[in-house]
Order: sequence, then structure tokens, then C-alpha cells
Amino acid sequence: MTTPFVERYHHRAAARAEFGALADAYARFYRVGDPLADAVAAWLATDRGGRAALRAALAQGPGPATPAPLAAFVDAAWTVPGWVDFPRMRAGAHLQQRLGRLGLMILGAWGLVNGYHSAPAVKPLVFTGQLERLARRRLAETSHYVLTATADDALRPGRPGWQASLHVRLMHATVRRMIRERGGFDEDAWGLPINQADMAGTLVEFSAFIILGARQIGFRVTEEEAEGLVHLWRYAGYLGGVHADLLAHFDTAPRLERLAHLIKAVQPGPDADSVALTHAMRRTITEGLTGRERLAADLVLRYHDGLSWALNVPPIAADLQVPHRRWRHVVRAGRPLIRAAEAARRWVPGLDAAAARSGRAATDADVARLLDGVGPAFEARRV
Repeated sequence: MTTPFVERYHHRAAARAEFGALADAYARFYRVGDPLADAVAAWLATDRGGRAALRAALAQGPGPATPAPLAAFVDAAWTVPGWVDFPRMRAGAHLQQRLGRLGLMILGAWGLVNGYHSAPAVKPLVFTGQLERLARRRLAETSHYVLTATADDALRPGRPGWQASLHVRLMHATVRRMIRERGGFDEDAWGLPINQADMAGTLVEFSAFIILGARQIGFRVTEEEAEGLVHLWRYAGYLGGVHADLLAHFDTAPRLERLAHLIKAVQPGPDADSVALTHAMRRTITEGLTGRERLAADLVLRYHDGLSWALNVPPIAADLQVPHRRWRHVVRAGRPLIRAAEAARRWVPGLDAAAARSGRAATDADVARLLDGVGPAFEARRV
């Protein structure tokens, strides 16, 4: 008999005392997938022409001959919920753009590392055989998606961020299906592969962690920017198949921070796979570089490690064996410089827009290098 809670739901009594009914409500989502996308993934597995029909439906909407699973999926995607406010998202997109390389570094050093600290969350990567071998590609595609989704008005129906969100959603559904067909995935211990709870956790990494991390290293983040970024990822989460009950916690930044604290409070901690994934991600910073570029990248890697120590609570970086602990002092020493640059940005006419343009250009160049000239397909690799 299946129990409502999986083994990975740790510290239950403490979580219930601090968060009330929210703790159990969240934990139940470890067993929940994405029915609309799962139905499309099952249909694609049996229909050789399905990919062409999918592309047509995403470009134009479902037609009378569109298969039922695809029609339901695309109908939901083209239907914009009443709470969506596209102008509100622009401030959040602008924030991500002007953070530039430091924004992606916060995502990796805090958001992703924090996620890797939960052993069950990385198990789908273990089962797809991609834990270390495809680390560079995985990081590149994740970064590319973040940049695509946070371009100006990118999530409006039909736009690149909207398209990418739906492709990522179907990729997750395909991976979930392949893992379950293969067998051996301990759902009673880890939950469903790529479950709703973990998908919501990823959105937290993309939004709340970016906001809090940027503020901690010296950036000035206004409430309008914070709320805008949270709202942007709330809608991206809707497109990505995250359940409405979880997305409701993205209505304000403070409410989202509370959810983030709950997610961290109930995690069981890391294992050897968590450590391997952390170091595979770190190696992508210097991978394939030589000479002066390698020397510069080594310094970037040390700063990245310093961010992991400065932004995460110390046990997380220690458990994942992140080196260069002393570089947390370099991160802290850099705060006055970032604050000074932020003051100039606010008062010098045109500098704010220039910061967003230059930040976007720098991150685009970095991600292009990681992609090695091959754009992201957002397709599932064989399990």
C-alpha cells in the first residue's frame, strides 16, 4: 500500500510545528507528476509524426485534427491565466539582465548547489546516466533557458521563452516516463522522478535565490524588481506544468521565501551523487580552456566557490566538498565595489540600460561558449 509521504520527507515534526499544514501539503507533491505533459509524452512515444504535429500546434494552436492529448496540452499553454501581468515581469527581466555573469554565478553557486544538497533530487540525473558525462551540456541548456525566459516579453504566447518553457516541460515528462519504464527508481524513498515538489524547488532557485543572493553580494534590488522576477517565474512555472497550489506561493516575494525555507527544512541531505554532480558543475567553468583564459577561469572558479561558502549555510558547502572556503572573504570584500557601481547606475543617466545590455551580452557569450555552437534541443537523453 502506497503511503501519502515518501521517505525523503525529513524533520516532519519540526516542519509541521513551524509551517503548519503547509508542510504536509508540500510533501504530498513528491508523488505528483504532470498529467497533461505525461499524456503528450506517452503519445509521442507511439506516434512517429508527433513531433511535427507538436511544432505546428505550438506555433498556431490546436486544429480540428490535433490528437486529444496534444490539444489539451496546447490549449492550456495558449490560455493565459487572469493573474498574469506581463508588464510587471519586465522589471524582473531587467534585474536578471543587469546582474549579468554574477546572476548566473549566484544561480550555480547558491541555487543549484543548494538543490544538489538533496540526494533524492539528483536521482533522475543518475538514472539517465548524465550525472557527470553531460554536466557541461546540462548547465549550458539550463543557463540558456534562464536567459531565454528573462528576455524582454519572452513569455508572451508564441515567444521564445514561452516555447522553451513548453519544450522543457515535455522533456521532463519524457524523462519521467523513461525512468519509470526502466524500473528501479525507488518512488517510496525519493518520490516520482521530476515531481511537482522538486519542480517548485527549481523555480525557487531561479527566483528567490537570485534576489536574495544579489542583495547579499551588494546589488540594490528594488521591491518592484523582486516582485517582477517572482511573477515572471510564477508564469514560467505555469507553462512548465507546476501545480496551481504550489504556484500560489509565488504571489509575493515574502511568501515565496517562506516556501523556500520549508523546502530546505525537509530535505534529507546529500550523498556521493550529490558531491559528484557539484564538482561536475564546477568543472564546466574551466573545461576546455588553456593559457590565459584558463588562468582567468581559475580565478572565476575560486570566486564561484567563495559564493557557495558565502551564500549557503556552511554545512552545505562542506558536505558537498566545495574547496576555496577562504574566498568567501573575497566575495564579502567585493560588496563595496558592487554597491558603488550600483550607486553610479542609479544616478548616471543611461547607465542602468547600459548595465542591462552589457550584462545580457556577457551572459549570452558565456552560454554560447558552453553550447559549443549547438543550440539547445531540450530533448530527453536515453535512460
